[in-house]
Amino acid sequence: MKVSDIQVTKSENINTPKFYDFTAQVEYTNNAGKVSQHEVKGTAILSEPGKIGKFEIRDDGGLGEQVHVDRY
Repeated sequence: MKVSDIQVTKSENINTPKFYDFTAQVEYTNNAGKVSQHEVKGTAILSEPGKIGKFEIRDDGGLGEQVHVDRY
């Protein structure tokens, strides 16, 4: 897997100032050399400056399914 073009935006909600939304482009190459592109979206929570306390993928853009299919 290769991650590129990561976009991060800070939450505008004053109740969640440590929340950040992210979108990343992920290129997945299976064992046969087939390449697929996936847009992965999620949320990260910074427990303190520079440290991620929690990282959650909310939409993997079909990446999980592609990896699962390629395993068999």
